[in-house]
Amino acid sequence: MFKVSEYFSVCGMNFVRVDKKGRIYGLGIEAGKYKPSSSRSSDGISPSEYEHMRTAISKMSAENMELKERLKTNEELIRASQEESRLAREQSQEDSRLLREQFQKFMESFTQGHSDLPPYRPHRSS
Repeated sequence: MFKVSEYFSVCGMNFVRVDKKGRIYGLGIEAGKYKPSSSRSSDGISPSEYEHMRTAISKMSAENMELKERLKTNEELIRASQEESRLAREQSQEDSRLLREQFQKFMESFTQGHSDLPPYRPHRSS
């Protein structure tokens, strides 16, 4: 565990700050690798409080990773469902087209067998 002084540089580029309550700013998820310097009496955080916070951060990080995985799984399920729906819609359109053709052939055949009926002209839908 590293000690954090008031200000320091990570890789010479990113500066972090520790406030009077011992909160570390500027490290993001890396903050768990450090603990406040005990050289300042005003830090006001006990080792047990620090460990409790560190445990809470670890638990939240694990929950965050689990939620990200669940989100990824749900996104994959949605994509698969959308693809399945697209394929079903295409199949339905093809089935409708074939049914219309069969009906047209039937009606043409029916009207040819009955000379008293006018020739069948299919209704054109938009």
